[in-house]
Amino acid sequence: LQYLMDYPMGKQRIDRHLQQIVLNIKYEYEEGRLSAIDLLTSVIQKFPFPVLESNSQLFFLPLVLQMVNDDCKSCKEAVANCISVLIKRLSTDTVQNLFDYVKRWSQSSGIDSIPMQKAAAQLFGIFVVTRPDYIKRGSNLADLMALTVKAINKYVPFDDNSEWELLYFNLVCVEKVNKEFPSLVGGNYDLWGAQIKLLAF
Repeated sequence: LQYLMDYPMGKQRIDRHLQQIVLNIKYEYEEGRLSAIDLLTSVIQKFPFPVLESNSQLFFLPLVLQMVNDDCKSCKEAVANCISVLIKRLSTDTVQNLFDYVKRWSQSSGIDSIPMQKAAAQLFGIFVVTRPDYIKRGSNLADLMALTVKAINKYVPFDDNSEWELLYFNLVCVEKVNKEFPSLVGGNYDLWGAQIKLLAF
């Protein structure tokens, strides 16, 4: 990392190094993945803001896919932390672009859509905790809650473990929203109706 920070090099060479670091988060062995995720987290924390902004999608999209696909709990947690660090450092405009991705994933359909919907629910929670300043802007919070309520209603009753996990991640997101914005959750009757429906199942 110190080499990347201190050694003078052109943009193309920096980009190649960053791409290699991102590729390594998919390493075959758990220890190697954790090391790569830790290195990427350090890069995100310490790299100059303009470099981070210009590479936000290079970091964000592979991290989300790794959170979806990794079978190791500690790796998933490390990836979620890395995403939190990334979102915390980015500008509001860039965060908006990433949030728009997550909203689309939460509304994906088809037989293979549940993993991305689960990722979206987890990411919504990360946005709430990491950037409450952004979430309360405009319609972001209302959009998030509407999509969460829609997901809970859609998968009650649930048919299998993957649908139950999706419900769980949405409920965890609701818990985080309640901690940051308790007045919103208390007065959201659609949300309470969806949760009662789940409890009655």
